[in-house]
Amino acid sequence: MSRPRVLLVGAGHAHMEAARQASRFEEAGIDVALVDPGVFRYSGSATAVLAGALDEAEASIDPADLMAGAGRFIRDSVEAIDLDAGVARLASGASEAFDFVSLNTGSRAVSGGIDAAAAVPVKPIANLARLRERVLAAGAPLSVAVIGGGATGCEVAANLAALVGACEAEHAVTLISDGPLLADWPARGGRLAEKNLRARGVTIVRGAARTVSDDAIELDDGDAIAADIAVLAAGLKAQVPGGIETAAGGVEVDETLRAMQDRRVFAAGDCAAILGHPRPKLGVFGVRAAPILVDNLIAAATGEGALQRYRPQGRWLSILDMGDGTGLARYDGVVFDGAPALWLKRRIDRGFLDRYR
Repeated sequence: MSRPRVLLVGAGHAHMEAARQASRFEEAGIDVALVDPGVFRYSGSATAVLAGALDEAEASIDPADLMAGAGRFIRDSVEAIDLDAGVARLASGASEAFDFVSLNTGSRAVSGGIDAAAAVPVKPIANLARLRERVLAAGAPLSVAVIGGGATGCEVAANLAALVGACEAEHAVTLISDGPLLADWPARGGRLAEKNLRARGVTIVRGAARTVSDDAIELDDGDAIAADIAVLAAGLKAQVPGGIETAAGGVEVDETLRAMQDRRVFAAGDCAAILGHPRPKLGVFGVRAAPILVDNLIAAATGEGALQRYRPQGRWLSILDMGDGTGLARYDGVVFDGAPALWLKRRIDRGFLDRYR
């Protein structure tokens, strides 16, 4: 009898754990392979890389290293999944057959109706490192505008303020928000974010961006904001290969992380939408789902044991790195800021990364 084949698509938070436990698949008689075009960039440290507090190597891991002793790592990307044939079509032209496929492909920045082809999206995360290089290389003053007043937009603007503060050229940072900052946080969070940003020279503009050109952002009211660089941080959307259905924010899965479309498909993290448990697109949910995903993939592939259920927590800790040695944190209805918040964030981030070194 042939060995069951499990194909892991995307090196996200959950699949990093699957890669770390690749030997468990092998011991269970399962062939496991992970497909991803590059390295895993830890989203929690992306803005620290932008500001220069960390370098890229400190905030990234090559998943090939995790699978050196078991399984296969394929440095490629999956363009489409043919469920009828049980085959994933790769960008290189190759294909990979599977009996079960798991998606941990993350999310991409969305424009939210903005004509933003000229903007730099915050995802893929590597864009922020390239943005840093572009700002540092500029000899003349730049105007950099961030579109989006949510957690991502505020954190990116804060770390751009840290970056430009270390430059000789007098660059300017603007944050454009069509509503209160951190609108989905308690009101205190938005007030603290605004106070921090304004104190560090960030201009905050209230308005809805409509069009991004090479040197300006036009708002709905007709005003134009100078922007040599526009950064799109207006929201995130699930990113999945062709052939996979999405709804309600991602691949619809039940509490076992099994897709409603096809029971051979699993999904976790930003690309998944767990029925009955809508959650924001945050890395913590992929991290928490990872052990259950691994157990369920092994159980499904071997046909042994019941699948476990993952019920994402209703309360979670979010901490923004404000780029000035402080953090802005939220847990349920409690908001706090200061150096202790950043210390806690760094400790959590190091703990995750060290687990996979």
